[in-house]
Amino acid sequence: MRALGGLLERGLKGWGLLLWPIVFLAVIRWGLAYRFEITHDLVNDWYNHALSFSAFLFGFLTARSEVLRQGFIRLRWPALILGLVAWAAWAGYAWEYRAEDAMPAEALRRAMRIVYAADQWAFIAAVLGFGAKHLNRGGPVLRYLTVGVFPFYIVHQTVIVVVGHHLSQMGLPLAAEAAILIATTFAACFLTYEVARRLGWAGLLLGVRPQAANRPPRAA
Repeated sequence: MRALGGLLERGLKGWGLLLWPIVFLAVIRWGLAYRFEITHDLVNDWYNHALSFSAFLFGFLTARSEVLRQGFIRLRWPALILGLVAWAAWAGYAWEYRAEDAMPAEALRRAMRIVYAADQWAFIAAVLGFGAKHLNRGGPVLRYLTVGVFPFYIVHQTVIVVVGHHLSQMGLPLAAEAAILIATTFAACFLTYEVARRLGWAGLLLGVRPQAANRPPRAA
């Protein structure tokens, strides 16, 4: 594991930390996404497996790397700008070809796979960079939110799908629908986290260990 982590550190120096993950994401989208639709099937969901497992492995191998931490900090602003530009391009593309029978040219579809990959990684790099720069002093608030990451992750998609399904049938303005969906998702995630913190060992089902939930906050 140390050897693989060291290999990543050497390969992702400088701008490579922003460039090479985008290349990887674009390659698996070119090679796998059109052949394997995301189904969450244990066996036949190869694009999703390649995407999710590589992200997990990257985090596992690099979480303690000070070299990459400093790299994310240096690249946080370029990553944020790239993420915003890529998001705007992808949103415009999705809007232009939103009709069920819309068929963009194959060259455009291939180009947008690169844009999509840039959107995926640039925002992750920006979050990691700004987090490493500004959220590094500990304290009770940060500790509380850190323990809540896993239950938020477990719950958020189910809430979004269920609430979004019902909201879509109400004919609300888009801005109102988005605001309600976002607010409801945050509220449900926080409620789930608070419940999980009070369940003892049963809280593990929602991603909270009793020791983590009850440990006294450390001084900032």
